[in-house]
Amino acid sequence: MNVVEYQLPLADSIIYATARLHNAVLWTQDADFKGLAGVKYFAK
Repeated sequence: MNVVEYQLPLADSIIYATARLHNAVLWTQDADFKGLAGVKYFAK
């Protein structure tokens, strides 16, 4: 996985890469993650 292709800010990239590395579901209200694999996004 190359997080550069997702055009995420640095902190978001670290969060996303860590979740993917550990096969964890990332639950968030941050629209930057909307539509990414392994993410459960809920609008505010």
